[in-house]
Amino acid sequence: MLWPDDQRDLRPEEQRDELPEELRQALMTLRRAMGVVAVAVALVMIVVTWRV
Repeated sequence: MLWPDDQRDLRPEEQRDELPEELRQALMTLRRAMGVVAVAVALVMIVVTWRV
């Protein structure tokens, strides 16, 4: 059985195309937003822990 991320290397070269620019920008924005949310949640947890 193959690992899921190993299957992309077995595809032919013509199928291994780059992502469109709009999709890449959307993924970067989503990743940045998730990072901001993670930091905000961590700060809220720290503040709640200190208050109690």
